[in-house]
Amino acid sequence: MVENLCKKKISKLYQSNWMDKATFPVILTVWLSITLLFGIGYFVFTSDYSHLTYTVDNSRVLSIADTIYYSFITGTTTGFGDIVPTGIFKGVSIVQVIICWLLLAVVTSRLVSIKQDAILTELYDISFKERINRLRSSLLLFRQSLDRITTALEEKEFKSKELKSVNTYLSSFDYTLSEIKIAIDSNKNNRYTKDIDSVNSEILFNSTLNSFEKLDEMILLLDKEKIEWKKELSIGLMAKCIKSNDELFSTLEQLALKSETIRGLKIRKEEIKQKLKNQIYD
Repeated sequence: MVENLCKKKISKLYQSNWMDKATFPVILTVWLSITLLFGIGYFVFTSDYSHLTYTVDNSRVLSIADTIYYSFITGTTTGFGDIVPTGIFKGVSIVQVIICWLLLAVVTSRLVSIKQDAILTELYDISFKERINRLRSSLLLFRQSLDRITTALEEKEFKSKELKSVNTYLSSFDYTLSEIKIAIDSNKNNRYTKDIDSVNSEILFNSTLNSFEKLDEMILLLDKEKIEWKKELSIGLMAKCIKSNDELFSTLEQLALKSETIRGLKIRKEEIKQKLKNQIYD
């Protein structure tokens, strides 16, 4: 829940428009440029009907320096009153004030959002790490559960009724594989989320393969002890886990892993996949 909230907040903060990406120097440059352009416009488009007027002697403003000065006074809404607009320039002045105030609102928003941005980013980082750790822990828990069964088989203490728990472990394992794939896909399809780094990626995929190897080891011991485990449900769950792993490995190319690492993982995956298929359908 925290992670989804953080994603929405961060997505909102980092919209793809230029205003959200603009730095303070950029916003200041835009403000100065707009103000300067308005000042030049007041000078270039002055006429008998629309012009700026000195309030002291009611004469027309004909100096570009003074029109730019008026533009800056208008943009900052200082309003000294020494120069006033007439004609269409009254409406132009209102438009300039609105534009300059909107830019000021952007600056204010950025100032307020800096601290919020930092807090949300930190929250998301914590949530992201927790998610990766949870996936790794789920894989570890699966192997530990199979280890207990393997140990019981080796010590001749295994009871057939414990096979029911294997189906529970397999269901959980399949869910974890799906969660890893979702995590990789969601990060790649969303520019506002972090990518799983190469270290964690390699650990997750190796941990997945270790889990399948542990499953193969348990099946070998079950066969050795002549325990009938090939029930329809068990075979179906194992086949589902293999399929989920194939789907997970289809995302391998998206990750920032070395080509030799990817090749090694794929070779290892195909070997263990073939072993399991032989065990399941033999």
